[in-house]
Amino acid sequence: MEWRLRDGEPVATILRWFIDYIDPDTGSADPKREGNILVVSRVGGLGVKPGCMVGLVDARANSHANELAPRIADTLAEGFDCATDRPGYHGERGPYAADPY
Repeated sequence: MEWRLRDGEPVATILRWFIDYIDPDTGSADPKREGNILVVSRVGGLGVKPGCMVGLVDARANSHANELAPRIADTLAEGFDCATDRPGYHGERGPYAADPY
C-alpha cells in the first residue's frame, strides 16, 4: 500500500488488488486471466469526510499504471464526493479488470 500525503497528512492510498477468475471447467483460478488493479481510495476519519474508492487503474492494460495511480490520488481524492461521485477506471481497461460496482 502506498500512502499519499498533503502537508504531512494522509489524503489517499493506493492498493494493488489481484483478482482471480475461476475456470468453470476446473474450479481453480486461471493465472493467465488474473486481474491486477491499482485501487485509489480517499482516506477518511473521525470529524473529516468519509473515505471511499476514488478510481481504478488496470495495471495489466496500462504500462504506466504506477505513474497514473498517484496522479489520480493527488488530483481527485480530496475533492471526490463519496456520496455522489462514482469511482471509475482511468487509462485503458482490459478484459481482466473487474467491475467496481
